[in-house]
Amino acid sequence: MARNLQELAQIYEELNAISTAHPRFSQHFERCYEAIKREMQPETENEDTNTEKKEKIKDIILTRNGTWMSQTLAPAGSVVKGSDPTKLYYKLTDIQLEYEVIHSQKLADEALSNYKNGKRFMYEHITHLKTISIDKGSDTIINESINVPRRSMKGLLLLFYETYTAGTRNSEKTFNPNITDVKLTVDGIPNKIYSQGMQARDMWEEVFRRFGKENSAMNATDFYAGDRFGLFIDLRSMRDNDLHGSGLRLVNTKDGVHLAINRKGSGSGNIKRHIFILSDAQLNIVNRELESVTY
Repeated sequence: MARNLQELAQIYEELNAISTAHPRFSQHFERCYEAIKREMQPETENEDTNTEKKEKIKDIILTRNGTWMSQTLAPAGSVVKGSDPTKLYYKLTDIQLEYEVIHSQKLADEALSNYKNGKRFMYEHITHLKTISIDKGSDTIINESINVPRRSMKGLLLLFYETYTAGTRNSEKTFNPNITDVKLTVDGIPNKIYSQGMQARDMWEEVFRRFGKENSAMNATDFYAGDRFGLFIDLRSMRDNDLHGSGLRLVNTKDGVHLAINRKGSGSGNIKRHIFILSDAQLNIVNRELESVTY
């Protein structure tokens, strides 16, 4: 691209401001808008581009309010099927960004004042910590230590998947590795709730308490015998999903959180174990600028 995205976005904002202040320039602005969109699009490959190059499909989306974002799309072979892989293609249409606009000047002034004086947003931060391959038959004991600094670690989520080819798996379907019990220690001290270890019968209740919803079609049978299994280790002192800051404080600890997982080995092949960390987080804005993000 001839220009970098930040430079083009700045040009766009300046043109937008001129157009707003001087409506007679609106037609010129429209033409500039289309030109900037063309400039921000990646260069088009020739028709004889090989498959390796086609696997990286990128698109730049520029909206009329100056917002831009970059997307990386999956290769066509992972989305559609056909007899000739070289002729597969797909396209996305009607992509829309939804946002709220304040039309009242009074409310707009109040919102602006809040962002100047300082505003904070609390949310849940999720980290995909690692992916580990384990053998279905032989790996009956799994030890995992997690010592990632967090001010409020809400819990650990472990999902298991059978071996898959990239772009072909159904992410909603998981694998039950037949876990019999889980022992948890924090800095060498056993978990008080499950001092003798979390048994298999406790796992559904732990998951449903955190992720379940009323009148949900999900049930314990689907969880254990179906393809919806997941192991959740709740580290909150208060098990209220609306409460912020009740997680485990893991700062400057020596051993962190240690999991000792026992399972029944069966079958052959490998399964992939994904570990996610759920934490409370806070985004702080001062003087209309991002000041910090803490978690």
